[in-house]
Order: sequence, then C-alpha cells, then structure tokens
Amino acid sequence: MPTIKDLISRPGVGDEVGGVISGPWYGVVIAPAPTAVLGKLWVDIPDISYLGQVKWQCYWSRNLLPSGTMPVVGSPVLVIFDNRQQPWVVGIWQ
Repeated sequence: MPTIKDLISRPGVGDEVGGVISGPWYGVVIAPAPTAVLGKLWVDIPDISYLGQVKWQCYWSRNLLPSGTMPVVGSPVLVIFDNRQQPWVVGIWQ
C-alpha cells in the first residue's frame, strides 16, 4: 500500500515535499453531505489511507448529481488533486 510520501512526485527534487499528488483516486463518502453550497465533502481514499487514518475534505459540485439529490455515506467517488494539492470530487455514484 502506498504511503503519502510515495504519492508526492516532483522530478529532480529528491525527498523534498511540495510536489503534486497525481492521478485520479477511488474514494468513498464517509460523512453526510454538507448543506452549504460551498461546504466540503469528507472522503476516504482507501489506497492512500492506512487503516482509515487519513480523511480528505474535498471540494465538489452539486452539478455532479441530479437536482435535489445529495451524496450519501458509502457513495463511491472519483477524486483528483489540483495544482495546489487540493482534493476535488469530480464524479459521484449513488
């Protein structure tokens, strides 16, 4: 199982932290969806988390789901990291 250090890449810099976590990741919603429009969604990414110790507070858009629906605990999601290393949910399956 990869560690967070394995996921940080910045060619030619060695062990310096500050690279970008790359690639899309499978995740699972672990808390009820926020009611605020700009609220973040709590997600577990099993391949990054070790025994559930790392949780991610992700940006997301309600446009990913049909009108009036919200993600539920256990919903699978697709997570990417932007150029500022912020996690975004870009796909949600109910």
